Amino acid sequence: MKYILFSAYIISTLNCFSQLRIDTLKNETVIKLTKSKLPEIVIIQKINQSFCTFDISVDSLIKLKENQVSDNVINLMIQKQGKIDSDNFIQTKNNINEENYIFTESGIYFIRDKKYINLDPTTVSSSKPKSGLYPLGAIGYFNSKYISQIEGSEANYQLNEKKPEFYFNFETIKKSLNDANANATVTENYLDQVMNREGLGSGNYQAISPNDFTLIKLGVKRNKREFTSGKVSVFKYDMSIDGKCIVSFKYEKLSENTYKVYFEKNLSPGEYCFFYLGNRNNSSIVQWYNQNNFKVFDFGISK
Repeated sequence: MKYILFSAYIISTLNCFSQLRIDTLKNETVIKLTKSKLPEIVIIQKINQSFCTFDISVDSLIKLKENQVSDNVINLMIQKQGKIDSDNFIQTKNNINEENYIFTESGIYFIRDKKYINLDPTTVSSSKPKSGLYPLGAIGYFNSKYISQIEGSEANYQLNEKKPEFYFNFETIKKSLNDANANATVTENYLDQVMNREGLGSGNYQAISPNDFTLIKLGVKRNKREFTSGKVSVFKYDMSIDGKCIVSFKYEKLSENTYKVYFEKNLSPGEYCFFYLGNRNNSSIVQWYNQNNFKVFDFGISK
């Protein structure tokens, strides 16, 4: 008696697992069900209860019709596969798959609400001398600090994290250790395009890692964010960023083109921007004094 009860229990359990199994339906499966003369309502119910990977291209739809698949079944296949494709697109667009770091385009990203948000580039509206004591003809002043300014007292994105993480995603380009300028190709990636489209960036250099960027702590004055972008004297021309406003960061390579930028120390509240170092390559003093409209990637750390 115990043996019979145990056998019945095993059979019942196996039946439950069998019922829980979810089939994967393809076009060929639907055609097979149709040719087996199963009622349309049964095929529709099976599609609704199954995982589906349908091919809904024009040729495949014609083949379904040639094999006597009903219009109602074909319409359901189109609707279900369309929703699957849409959900997959949204997942890819929002970069939900953190393990593979899926990005649809190059750029700088941060995480908010479990989604990767693109850090938009912002125009530096002006660069002007701060303390020019002596006029020097057409090129402006010497013994001066040059101040680059961004409109607005704060960036569009304000982050609550004191140690935010950023993801730099670059497009694939040729890299050569033997030639420092081997990356000077005609094709630009997004991070270069936003810098060079005004003709004021490097024009021939492509960013290949976070080392091509500097993080700057911005000062805020009169509804503008600003940083010292160079110094000029009668004997010296130095268009480097003031070291006092540079913030150090670390990074690790996650994949061929993706890097995670992180911080070992908390960032103090305030305004920041990633500055593309290609902006100051091959720039003459005349270009720098008159230059506007290059881009930075700005953000703020809230209090």
